[in-house]
Amino acid sequence: MSTASDMKRKRNEESVGNAKKRVALEVPPSTVSVKSVLHPLSCPPVIVSSPGLEVPQNLTFHPHVVRQAEPPSKSKSKSIKDVGSREMELRSTGHPSIDYIAQEEEPAENRRLKHYLGIYDPKTGELEIIEAKKMIVRGEVRARRVSVTPAVQEQPTKQNTADSRSELVELFGTKKAKKMVSDRKINAITPSTPSAPSAKREQADIALLSSVGAATSAMATREELQAAVTEAKPIPRANLEASTIERVYAPEDIIGRDILDQLPIRRWQEKGARGEGIETISRFVAMRVNALATDASAVDRLRVLRYLEFTIRMFRSAKETRTTYKLPSTEKLRELLFPVPEPVLHSIRHHFSEKGVMRKYHVDKLKAYCAVFACIVDNFEVDIHDLQEDLLMQSLSMKQYFSEIGAKVKQISCPTTKKKINMAKLELPLEFPKQRRIARRR
Repeated sequence: MSTASDMKRKRNEESVGNAKKRVALEVPPSTVSVKSVLHPLSCPPVIVSSPGLEVPQNLTFHPHVVRQAEPPSKSKSKSIKDVGSREMELRSTGHPSIDYIAQEEEPAENRRLKHYLGIYDPKTGELEIIEAKKMIVRGEVRARRVSVTPAVQEQPTKQNTADSRSELVELFGTKKAKKMVSDRKINAITPSTPSAPSAKREQADIALLSSVGAATSAMATREELQAAVTEAKPIPRANLEASTIERVYAPEDIIGRDILDQLPIRRWQEKGARGEGIETISRFVAMRVNALATDASAVDRLRVLRYLEFTIRMFRSAKETRTTYKLPSTEKLRELLFPVPEPVLHSIRHHFSEKGVMRKYHVDKLKAYCAVFACIVDNFEVDIHDLQEDLLMQSLSMKQYFSEIGAKVKQISCPTTKKKINMAKLELPLEFPKQRRIARRR
C-alpha cells in the first residue's frame, strides 16, 4: 500500500532549468517627504462636488471673491491673508437656461476645517501640498430665479412678535381689538414688485397726485385767502397803502363827501358857542359834542359825530325779533331822527338794512362802522365803554368789533378815577384777526 508521500505529484525535473525571467519593477521610495505647503493668495485649486446634479464638462466658471469688512490692521504685512480666509464662489452662465453656482457650504462648526490638495512625484518621493477650496455646485433655472427670487426675499422667514399678536387678537380678541388690527392691516404700507397689482395702484396714485397738483397750482395762497376773508367781512374797507392813520379810514371814503356836507351841525355849533347843553340819547355823543362844537378845526369830526348819532338813534328805534331787527317805517323813522336830511336818512337806511330789516350781517356792519366813527371822533384812541353802552353790548363783544377794524384794545388805569378802562388805539400797521386754522382730526 502506497504512502501519502508516494501519492504526491512529482515536479518535472526539466522545468528547473527552464524557469521564466521576471521583469524588475520600479519600486517607489519607502519614505515620502513633503516638499512644500502652498497657501495661494488668489485662484486656489477647487474641490467640487455636485450632489444630484450632472454638470456639463464644457462649462467655464468665473471666480468671484466676496469682500468682508475687516478691522483695520496695524501693519500692511499682517493685512495680507491667504485665500482660505476669504469667501469665494464660482459662477457659470454658459448654459442656455440654467445658472451654475459653486459656493462654500461648510456648516458653522466646520469653519476652521481646511482642505488641501496633494501632488505626489513618484520619482523623487516628494509631495507638494496646496490649500484648496471645498465647494458644492448648485443649479438654478434662470427664468425661475428672476420671477421668484424677489418675492421670496420679501417674505420673512419667521413671524415676528407683532404678527403673532395680531393672530391671537383675531382669534380671541374683543370686537374693538379686532377692528383695530383690521384697520392696521388695511392701512399698512408694504413693499411691492413692479409686476404686483399694488405697483399698478401706486402708479395710478402718482398719476392722480400729479393731476391734483396741476389742478391746485392756481389755488389761492394763505395770504390771498386771508385777504378774501377780510374782504367778505361787514367792515369798512381800510386803505392799507396809506402813510398816515388819518387816511386809513377817511370820512369821505366810508361816508361820502356829499353826505358829510349835508349833515346838520350848525345848531350844535350855536349851542356850543352859547354854552348850552345838547340833548341826545347817545352817551358817547353827549360826552364829546360840546368840545367838538366849539373847535373850528374839528368840523369833519363833528360831522362824523352827527352821522354816528343818527346811526345810533336808528338802531335804538329798531324792534328786535328772534333773528332780526325790524326798523320803523320811513315816515316814522324820519320823525324819530329829526332833523335828518332825506339823503342822509336814505344813506343810513341803505347801508345798514335791507327793506327795513336788519339781519345779523347788517347789525355787524353797523357796529363795526360805529367803532370806526368813534376812533375818528376821538383821534384814533377811544374809551370803548360809552359806545358799548349806546349799542347795548358786552365788553368782550365790543372789543371784538374794534379788533376787526385793526385796532389794539388794552386795559389801562384811568388817571382821574383810577379805574380800569378799555382803550382802543388805531395805529399803523393795522393788526387784523388772522384766520383760524382747524386742527387735524386725530
